[in-house]
Amino acid sequence: MTGLMAQKKPDTDNPLVKVAEYHMHLARRGAAVAALGDYIYIFGGAGGSPIYQAERLDIRTGKVELLPPQFRQRVFHNAVEHDGKFHLIGGSGRSRANLPNEEVIEIYDPATNEIASQRVAPNPRVAAGAAKLGHDLLVVGGGRVNKAGSFTQTNLAEFYDLDTGAWRAAPAMPTPRNAKAVTVGQFVLVLGGYGSGGKLKTVEMFVPQEGGWKKLPDLTTSVESHSAAFLGSWIFLFGDNERSDQILAYELKSRKTLRLPPGTSHMSYSAAISHDGLIYVVGGAATSESIITTKRGRGADFRSGGETDLIQVFALNPDYQPK
Repeated sequence: MTGLMAQKKPDTDNPLVKVAEYHMHLARRGAAVAALGDYIYIFGGAGGSPIYQAERLDIRTGKVELLPPQFRQRVFHNAVEHDGKFHLIGGSGRSRANLPNEEVIEIYDPATNEIASQRVAPNPRVAAGAAKLGHDLLVVGGGRVNKAGSFTQTNLAEFYDLDTGAWRAAPAMPTPRNAKAVTVGQFVLVLGGYGSGGKLKTVEMFVPQEGGWKKLPDLTTSVESHSAAFLGSWIFLFGDNERSDQILAYELKSRKTLRLPPGTSHMSYSAAISHDGLIYVVGGAATSESIITTKRGRGADFRSGGETDLIQVFALNPDYQPK
């Protein structure tokens, strides 16, 4: 006996490690997440009942608190911080007839805990990708309700000026789909998602300097209903409608995909954000039913059940050794 405990062998195969988890007050999927200072803010989503309250995580203390304002109940939307305020854009307003796209943009001021103002989006969509480029938000793809009451995926791309509220056209994304968009430096990448033919492997990059899109090497596996975040030299994709514990890593230098060891389940329809060197994966579900991927038309609904209240925190693995 040496008195020394055996140390666990470092995991050198996985570029990502889970470092913490916290619990929200409300289990939710299809939420939107944004960060400001020492706080991670969570807006909307679906649970066992409509969710009108947001929450925020204090990353210093791990405390999660409900926020007092009553927001519009929306799911599969986007939230972005700009100039100390949050813009809540798009999604499905479940309290309205036929689950139409939500056209109202709420602008929330956390300093006053008030919804400071509202704007209207000209082409509201559900499950669109959104990525910030300076004072613009690039909104791409997503689903729109047609006259029959069913969703159709689009490749529409628009710039939303966060300062003025003005919208202007952007070059259309080549592939119509519901998907997540991620800002990487001066570029925006969209990976996987759901299109008319099912879930996708497609990776496309918007290059503002060239005013257009480029196709990058595909993912090695198709994925949808996932969240995405950029950290280090990777874009990590969390969850899938068939495998809620799936984590994929798209390496930006080699353009290769790694399938990581399974994470905690319930990451389908989660939201993710990279902030201060960590990735926060918020909420999600283990089930696969979604109005976004169905063609059942009018009356199709997002089935509740299986939502999680977890906030899972990941970091880059310092012991990782690429092969």
